[in-house]
Amino acid sequence: LAQHYGVPSPFLDWTLSPWIAVYFAVTGTDSSTLPSARTAAILRLAQDSLANSGSDVRFVKVRQGPDNARLIAQEGLFTETISQACLFDGLDVLGKLDSAFAYTFPMSLATQALRDVRAMTISDLRMFPDAIGVAREVRARTLGA
Repeated sequence: LAQHYGVPSPFLDWTLSPWIAVYFAVTGTDSSTLPSARTAAILRLAQDSLANSGSDVRFVKVRQGPDNARLIAQEGLFTETISQACLFDGLDVLGKLDSAFAYTFPMSLATQALRDVRAMTISDLRMFPDAIGVAREVRARTLGA
């Protein structure tokens, strides 16, 4: 829960939903890059690749509860890399780097992608079921995103 409010964490956020991943890819843009040069990325990690690996790269189960509505809404789960600074370095040590995939697409597709996920009721209000979600939704509608 604290991670959603900016507290540093050893966990890397993932979602079980590819559509929620699209939502985060197109709403989390880098404003320091020229719009025509922006690229969105979605990472996929084969869940079974870490099953019983006995390694320092593992999925972490976080208890879902009433105080963590975002975890439920975002269909969230986490990975933790204990001794490696980077998940991909840890996967490489395990010989499982091929279990991670990156899909990239130009941000010129973001408007259509956002329209598509909103049609699936994936929005700021749903992903952030709190005051931050309301603020993000108002901002998006005000700016015409």
